[in-house]
Amino acid sequence: MMDFSALMVSSFSADAKTQWPTEVGHFTPWVINNLGPLGEQLGLNLTFMGREVPVGDFRADIIACDDRGRRVVIENQFGPTDHGHFGQIVVYACAADADVIVWVAAGSKSWCGPSFRAEHVTALTVLNSRFKGVTEFYGVEVSLESDPVRLGQNAGPLLPRMRVVAQPELPNED
Repeated sequence: MMDFSALMVSSFSADAKTQWPTEVGHFTPWVINNLGPLGEQLGLNLTFMGREVPVGDFRADIIACDDRGRRVVIENQFGPTDHGHFGQIVVYACAADADVIVWVAAGSKSWCGPSFRAEHVTALTVLNSRFKGVTEFYGVEVSLESDPVRLGQNAGPLLPRMRVVAQPELPNED
């Protein structure tokens, strides 16, 4: 008889809204409080500058700067990514004179798939190619997951996990 006790299962996940019921009141403050880990994922040292900062007729969720003095605009949303938020990051890149754009999307159980739609990952990749040396575009998925467990064991706590899905090409280290 085969011993199934050693088999691992995927980590368990949950809708981001179980941890952050609203974007503005809960998720945005979490992103601000986690600029250090977010910056580490991106290879940037981020410093908070402002929240809900006016950019023309719109408001950028978060403005930060990096240790090179570059202006960083962070737009966050509950997934899946949508054209409205895509339009916002493009407007912020232009109107806020941003050097770096970070689009953060948190997973949702109402959507059966990744937080970032493939079309938006492709669009960020194209923007990075076309605006290389001018503006950097990053896409970051945030999910709530437990560590993997063996069959029959209870899952541990759900923890926020960040995963970079789009970023500028790294320069060649020749």
